[in-house]
Amino acid sequence: MSQASEAMEALKSAAQKYSRALVSFSGGKDSLVVLDMSLRTFEHVEAIYMYFVPNLQFMDERLAEASRRFGVKIHQYPSFDFYNQLRAGTYSFEWFEREKLPELHHDDIYGAAMKELDFQVLVSGHKQSDFMFRRLNLGRNASNISLLYPIASWSRFDVLSYLKARDIPVPSGANALTNSVDLSPINLLWLYDHFPADFKRLCEFFPFAQAVVERRNFYGDFLQRKKRKAAEQVQKITPKGYLR
Repeated sequence: MSQASEAMEALKSAAQKYSRALVSFSGGKDSLVVLDMSLRTFEHVEAIYMYFVPNLQFMDERLAEASRRFGVKIHQYPSFDFYNQLRAGTYSFEWFEREKLPELHHDDIYGAAMKELDFQVLVSGHKQSDFMFRRLNLGRNASNISLLYPIASWSRFDVLSYLKARDIPVPSGANALTNSVDLSPINLLWLYDHFPADFKRLCEFFPFAQAVVERRNFYGDFLQRKKRKAAEQVQKITPKGYLR
């Protein structure tokens, strides 16, 4: 049995117990796969998107396109990371006004959403290969919750193959491995280069994020230089006569 068949069987088994499923949707490759699979198995599917910064135009357009394409309602909730970065005063000078706020976790947001939207099944595209992969613990905010990771064992190649087979466009992103909005330099620079108005919106919450752009302006594009250096090193160790 193929990995796609195994994933579909797992979802069909859950659908025998639950008719409604909530999909964790980021707009990235993995979440597109599990959303498509869930719509093929459950009677009713909705999705939840956790935003890092609210009302980014490019992300709102991407969510609207996904909603039209799949005919599914996508609810938006604040990301725990957005809240915690504000609380910590990252790239801002207002930490002293927020430092006493309680810290939030994935569990708090998902648990509150599941309870508010009245779902008992959460389908996630997290994979074992993902850097931040972990199992959620929703016990503090919701009970009797089933968590499904139907593509946990998939590779990136498996994900891309499924999208191609189902004729689902691969979303653009900072690089081939990410599709995130956060405060990492690579994603900040991608947002600045491709969606300057949205970068300006992000700076309303994190004004010193502009420093990442100014650093690149001063020192040059470090990432590009690093890639070129890596390519040169590969050339040096490539066996003579090797055909690429």
